[in-house]
Amino acid sequence: MRKALCLTGLLAALAVGGTIGLNTAVNAAADRVTMTETTLQGNAAAAAGLQLHARMEYAEQLFWNIDCDLGGPLAPTTTYEFYISEQYSTGTNTDTGVHLESYLEYGLDYEKDAEEQQGLGKAFKQLADTIGPGEEAETTVYVKDYFDYYPLSMSVDIGGRFFNFTESEYLQYCPDGEAVVELSPEYDVELFAHLRQFFRIPVLPDQTVSISIGKHTNGHIGSMGSGSTDSDCFYMNTHSVVTPGMCYFTFSPLSEQGKLMDLSLIPGGYGLYALPWTAEGGVYGDTVQAHGDQLAMVYPLSTEAEILLLQLSDDGSALLLHTKENDRYILTVIDLATMTTRQKLDVCAWPEEGHGLGVYSSQTDGTRYFAAMPGYENFYLLVEENGQYTVKFSHPWDNELNMHHYFTDLCWNGETLAIGYSSHYRQGFPVQFGVAVYDADALLYTGTYGTSLHTGTAENFYSYYCQPAQAMQLRWK
Repeated sequence: MRKALCLTGLLAALAVGGTIGLNTAVNAAADRVTMTETTLQGNAAAAAGLQLHARMEYAEQLFWNIDCDLGGPLAPTTTYEFYISEQYSTGTNTDTGVHLESYLEYGLDYEKDAEEQQGLGKAFKQLADTIGPGEEAETTVYVKDYFDYYPLSMSVDIGGRFFNFTESEYLQYCPDGEAVVELSPEYDVELFAHLRQFFRIPVLPDQTVSISIGKHTNGHIGSMGSGSTDSDCFYMNTHSVVTPGMCYFTFSPLSEQGKLMDLSLIPGGYGLYALPWTAEGGVYGDTVQAHGDQLAMVYPLSTEAEILLLQLSDDGSALLLHTKENDRYILTVIDLATMTTRQKLDVCAWPEEGHGLGVYSSQTDGTRYFAAMPGYENFYLLVEENGQYTVKFSHPWDNELNMHHYFTDLCWNGETLAIGYSSHYRQGFPVQFGVAVYDADALLYTGTYGTSLHTGTAENFYSYYCQPAQAMQLRWK
């Protein structure tokens, strides 16, 4: 018995000693994290007063929190965390709102005659009836011969819940407006019925699609195909934001060839639409309901404006609508309390060869600002002052650095803007941090920063797999 107790005590002592030794070794390794800087343009001294924060991880169990002052000799401070089990980031819930598509489906019920088919299924069956066993055929049909209005596909993401429905599902499961079978909760029949009635957009008279069909030698249909043609077509391209209790959205009113669609049947006309929603048990409660019967147009929009982006302001008091109008990039700030225009700012001319818009937002000590990149040729710093945005400065964007693809942070101190980005990817993960510093006159500095945690080049070496656990952050001290 005494021997057993002695042995147990010895093992316990060894375990404690081993744990202490391991902890000492781990902390020593943590203290040895170093950083290196590579100057790409300008002078690194321009980053003086700027602090970089990074959180690195290995295998979701080892974590390093690194803080380092930039602009001089690098002396990062590091804290280290170890967990027995993997620590996965859950992230935050971001509702995407209402997304509608004009969705042409090509389904076919083999057992039904042509006149009983839905939509383009009728065209396929009509074509199939013209061929015999072992034969194939193809043709081009006008969409207007099979649809009066564009059929909708609905995806609604609000309050942590997701609802969807398509036109064919609605006609199959709800032929008289009410479900004839029990549907799962994500199929919101009432909401979809309101949306399809609200957004009745007549089909373009000249839109065509190509279809093909083939039969086996026994006469059964063996293949079906479809394709686009050179004709015009329409996609709704919705933009949406969600606030507590309300979802705002709009869509592109133009066809793919720039023709204004017939929007005369939409109640209230073209604009921003508001869909109220409620949740029991909190904002992200177990019961979420979208009130399609209260859907309304709440802010008229010009049909000549190309919608680029719809955002919620950082303080939640306004919508930020980014548009292209008369070859100009326009920011419209819409007050949510009154649904009136708080500001309409002509930012700049739209680049002749520019495509797309990048917007990256941040705030410092209550001051809100964002960098906008129309066409990804120049970036414009817009700062909110007394409820109004002003353009502080703009600079050409160095596309060779490819920074706009990997933005992580912005930091503005009233005179100088620091931009953080990730660069030099390995295995799909960034292994270096980039920093660019601008003032009103010029790009002052661009450089990259690496840590000793991810310098490994051999795939069996742990540092080869060290990666950021979250986006790198910057702040002016």
